[in-house]
Amino acid sequence: MPDSCQQARFAIGSKPSLDAPRRQDARMHMLLNPGRLRLLTRIFLALLLTLSAMSAAVFWLLQRNPEALAQHYIEQIAASTGLNITVESVNVALLPLPSLAVSNASVEGKNFSFTVAYATLRPDFLALLRGELLPRNITLLRPRLKGELPVALSLPFLFPDTAEADQPVAAQAAPANGGTPPKAAPQPAASSTAKASNPPTQDATIPAVTDAAAPLQSAAAQEQPPAQNSVQLWLARLAGDTTGGTALLPGILPGRFRLAVSQGEVDITGADKTQLAASGLQCDVETASATRLEGNFFCATAILQPEGQLPARIEHLNLEGKTDLSAPLAKTPQLAGKGTMQLPNWLARLNFALGLKADANGWSLTSDLEGELRKDEVLLPAHVTGTVAQRNKEDQGISLENLRLRLGQDDVNVNGMLRLGGPDTFSIEGRLQLQRASLTEWLGFARNLAPGLQVALDEVTLGTLDFSVDGKGLRVPHIDVTAAGSRFLGSGGVASWARPELLLDLKAETVNLGRAIPESVGVLPAEPRYGHGPLTPMPGKPVEPGEIGLDYNIRLAATQVNYGPIVISDALVVIKQGLVDQVTHFEDTLLIVDGTLYGGSVKGDTIMGGHPDTPYAIRLHMRDINGENLAKDLPVMPVSGGKLRGDVDVMSQGRELDVFLGRLRGTVSARAEKGQLRPPNNIPGKASPGAVGFKALDVNLKVRTAAWEQSRLGLEGQWTATIEDEGIDASVGLNGRLWFSGDGQGGGNMDFQNLPGTISLGLSPEKSFQPEGLQAQISGKFSCQAARNQLSATDMHVNALGADISGAGQLGMGKDGMVWQGKVSAFIPDSTKTLRLLGAANPNVPQPLRRIELDTAFKGDSGSLALSEFRAKVDQNDISGSISLDWRKELALRFKLSAPQIDLDRYVGDKAAGQTDGGKNKKKAESKPWDLRFMRAFSAEGEAHVGQLTLWKLRTDDLRLKAKMENGTLRYESQGGKFYGSPVSAHGEMRFNKGMGFANALSIEGFDLAAASKDRGGSAALGGRASISSEVDAELTGANQLPARLNGKWRFNVHNGFYQSRDKDGQLKGKPTRFDAAGSSGAITNGIAKSGDFYLKGQDLTVTGGGWIDLNSETLDCNFTVNMKNLPEFPMRLYGSLDNSKTSIGAGKLLLNTIGGITQGFVDVLGSVVEGTWKLFR
Repeated sequence: MPDSCQQARFAIGSKPSLDAPRRQDARMHMLLNPGRLRLLTRIFLALLLTLSAMSAAVFWLLQRNPEALAQHYIEQIAASTGLNITVESVNVALLPLPSLAVSNASVEGKNFSFTVAYATLRPDFLALLRGELLPRNITLLRPRLKGELPVALSLPFLFPDTAEADQPVAAQAAPANGGTPPKAAPQPAASSTAKASNPPTQDATIPAVTDAAAPLQSAAAQEQPPAQNSVQLWLARLAGDTTGGTALLPGILPGRFRLAVSQGEVDITGADKTQLAASGLQCDVETASATRLEGNFFCATAILQPEGQLPARIEHLNLEGKTDLSAPLAKTPQLAGKGTMQLPNWLARLNFALGLKADANGWSLTSDLEGELRKDEVLLPAHVTGTVAQRNKEDQGISLENLRLRLGQDDVNVNGMLRLGGPDTFSIEGRLQLQRASLTEWLGFARNLAPGLQVALDEVTLGTLDFSVDGKGLRVPHIDVTAAGSRFLGSGGVASWARPELLLDLKAETVNLGRAIPESVGVLPAEPRYGHGPLTPMPGKPVEPGEIGLDYNIRLAATQVNYGPIVISDALVVIKQGLVDQVTHFEDTLLIVDGTLYGGSVKGDTIMGGHPDTPYAIRLHMRDINGENLAKDLPVMPVSGGKLRGDVDVMSQGRELDVFLGRLRGTVSARAEKGQLRPPNNIPGKASPGAVGFKALDVNLKVRTAAWEQSRLGLEGQWTATIEDEGIDASVGLNGRLWFSGDGQGGGNMDFQNLPGTISLGLSPEKSFQPEGLQAQISGKFSCQAARNQLSATDMHVNALGADISGAGQLGMGKDGMVWQGKVSAFIPDSTKTLRLLGAANPNVPQPLRRIELDTAFKGDSGSLALSEFRAKVDQNDISGSISLDWRKELALRFKLSAPQIDLDRYVGDKAAGQTDGGKNKKKAESKPWDLRFMRAFSAEGEAHVGQLTLWKLRTDDLRLKAKMENGTLRYESQGGKFYGSPVSAHGEMRFNKGMGFANALSIEGFDLAAASKDRGGSAALGGRASISSEVDAELTGANQLPARLNGKWRFNVHNGFYQSRDKDGQLKGKPTRFDAAGSSGAITNGIAKSGDFYLKGQDLTVTGGGWIDLNSETLDCNFTVNMKNLPEFPMRLYGSLDNSKTSIGAGKLLLNTIGGITQGFVDVLGSVVEGTWKLFR
């Protein structure tokens, strides 16, 4: 035989009994007797001479005529069997032992033929002398057997009928009424070429025989023809028939016999058109009796191919050892086999090595199986090692010893005891030790879970399972496994194979939810990819009526679940099959969740539909959560304290995350009661605005869709939030997508861009302004970047405090607190209403000032506010410039304002249109004392410019005032200005303490009195160059104290003046009366101005005199002496109210009109200028 062939030897013999040594000793004693030894020697010599003579005779007969002798026996065999036997030549070989040799022999029978290139036969010499040919040694060189057998060669467990496997179980089972099952309809035979060219379908799975399938196979066997149904019975009878038949092997084997084959071939076709082809056959087999074998057998290649199917193949099959075919499990000292097998569809390669040892006490079978299983065109490496043994025949138990299965990356080890027979058919009790196993790879329902949970179930490690399984079901009383970093303990099993339901009840002390379901903490793991389907059915296939599938009820519990920084106690998840849709027959998967969260409850359920689109229905309810404890563990949460609750009711479909989120629909709501709204946790402590308490806070979302991008979850829909508290009612609405992200350790961010939304705010009078409180409505497009603590709005519209505001703004957090900036336009239709809403008591803004329009850009922080590009329109006045406030140390105002023109007459009125009571003194009500010391903490600096200022119809052009206030003192001075062609010089100060003191100085030199008188109007027109100055001061402790506390001095003079009267239309009439000079000076004491040096000098006129003007009652009483040319000196009195004075004169009416007009004109024009210096303060 070739050296490359690995051979095995096998034999079997009887084991001596226990008393054999004693019998052997007795026999040895008898043989050692001398008499007996001499007798035995003589008998042995006689037999030797006889055999020698007989051998010589046989040799002589064979050598004399071997062809004739061979032909005789060939004819005898052919006659008895009906076979056609031919040989080319016959020879006799003497060495090493006498034998008969034939060349190119052939045997032909019905449907078969056998040829051999060279064969030798050594017969039994004693039988040959008796006329019988009993072969004792046969050698065959290149034998070839070809033909047909009347039995079916196909083995069902190697070639499962995939067509029948796809049929529903109920359709294959016998009718329930006990009738005869219908015969299988004949299937059209497809050509073997066509079937062989098609690769295995992806539905091909590793075949398994279930209890339900066994009756079907029996029924199918009864339907087959007898010839095709006899192969299994024939194989069973080789060693003995258990049904009472006669064993075939003792009749086939000729007793003591040896067969040697080299380079053999077999080509046989069965009755079912299955072809068996073997080549490279070699063997050296010796039988010691009819059933005892010893030797080796080798087959290079053997192929079994049913018609139209892929072949099964065995290569390098090697058997070696000893056995007894009548009792191989009791009489096999050693039997070893190895080789390589390939099966269609599911077994790509199997290298096997088996060793069987058996004696009277028991047997053991060691195995080493290594190969590749084909699943959906994916090759899975597999390796099985271990021992199956029956150590004690009396026990009838078969032990499974260290059976180790490695499939892909999975690695499990089984030890147990198998018992056959009994009411349960079989039973196995043992322990499974698990190094690593993947539930996701092999169980269909696990493929339907979230990718993160699939990853967790893809690696179950370091486990032990104590189990018992029999024909009724599976029981696993103890389970200890590790998954997702947590150790689970519990039990499980399958109660009944008739209605299989996988039960698992496991519990862990601690589970890290972020590791079990990474999506829950914002980590998106890659879904495991295997390239093949699971072993159990995938959800998504319709369940046919009556079909028996695998149900499941899996309970996973944990004492504590860590969800990032959140702790869930006494958590339970139940995974079980749901209902079957009556129309589509798809079966749902149901997940039930229960647990305790910070003193409250968490309950929910998820329905995963069996349809290929994988619809989901998710519900979650949280009640009575302790907000204070939750906020401690979750700093990013904006709510602290109180009780929390939440509800989730959403639906979607799709296993891929993007599809699932894209089709997400439903509602999410949360409510907090008696808690606090906290500022973001990334704001420094000194910049934090502090928490805001509330009675109730509600957040709701109507989900339209969702997305996952760059480790962020985006939820899109209609967002609403409301907050209620004593005196506070606010709501927020946003329409669009909000993005959420976090680090899994309590930090989180929220982002959204340009979402249309509304904000409504209501504050009671106690929380805002008396008497009506604050009502505000804000709409616009809002954006938020929580990581930067930034909120912005565009296209914003605000309605609050009687004002309409539009524009854009941005609110953020700086290192010292909030910062804001933006640009707004405001419209106040009635400033009186705005002031009243701001809490002012009975505001009375002049009608022209009630309408205000404002445009400005603003920027500020927690300590300052700056208005730039400031433009306001109040009545007919346009004001522009910049204003800034800073209150970080003290309230500081900086301003720079400019107006092209301001007409104060529209707001302060004219004394000519004032009192009509004839100058009666009105007593002014005393007010409460002032306390203006707070003004000492206020500073201001700036300047104002007015292109044209009009007051009491008098104009001042290009007026510039500069002011500065510090330490409670406001100082101001004019930086420019023209009063009818003359510069204006004004300066003063205001001092703030409990009360207020002020001092003011005004000086105008040489202004055009005619132009001023013209603008002023009235019944008299004055002209000339005039100068006026005043210095006044007052100390005030409350309101309504001016001008009673006004003190100071004043003066005026006019040069080259004239007087001319006006008619009612303001037109000059008559001729002007000219004078050279006029003037007066005096003091103001407690609001009464007195003078005694009034003079007026003209060419023919001189007027002197004095008197007083009471600014409190706005009355006057002056006496003048008039000297005119050609007239005697006469007195003149001017008295009454300032706005309607009376004149009495001791002269004619003409003089009365002329002189009275001049003096009244001075009082009207010049008095108005002087009065204005203090009246503005009032």
